[in-house]
Amino acid sequence: MKEPYEEGLASHLGPESYADDGNSVGVALTSGTVRFSKALNRSVTGSMNDLVYHAKMWVTEGGSSPFDASCKLNEMPMSSLSYQNPREVFKALKLEEGERW
Repeated sequence: MKEPYEEGLASHLGPESYADDGNSVGVALTSGTVRFSKALNRSVTGSMNDLVYHAKMWVTEGGSSPFDASCKLNEMPMSSLSYQNPREVFKALKLEEGERW
């Protein structure tokens, strides 16, 4: 049985809260330490700046909520990911990890 918090969170997140198999995906909410590091290369820095630009435009000009903007960012193709979107890449990594176990 799910806790009321999990049910509320899942209903708020909608399709973002479920994996392909229909199982709820855990979401960690923390206020932990923020760490900064160097980017891998300038291409990655450019991709990060592009994501920030799009998020700002969707929220300020397009009227999207920050959550909706983050969903759109997960669907943007990125050159550093061979023009796949982050969602596809993380799903593939999850499948690879599952195959190893």
